[in-house]
Amino acid sequence: MFDFGLGEIVVLALIALIVVGPDQIPSVARLFGNWIRQARTVWSRLNEDFGDVFELEHEPEEHEHANDQPTQNREPPGPPALR
Repeated sequence: MFDFGLGEIVVLALIALIVVGPDQIPSVARLFGNWIRQARTVWSRLNEDFGDVFELEHEPEEHEHANDQPTQNREPPGPPALR
């Protein structure tokens, strides 16, 4: 999901160490993990509930454009007739 390299992870760990402190890092990491788990659960439930609706909305109508000719083979209209 996120594209973090080793350098970015080290910088984030140092910032967390300074802001939170070494004693609170495990509890903050646990809290953050719980938030991520809850967000994934909500996302999967929404996907299960509304996934069928979204698939039905995006299905192409097969018979809607059956009589249309491709635009590539059409000749452009000629000039208007002069009176």
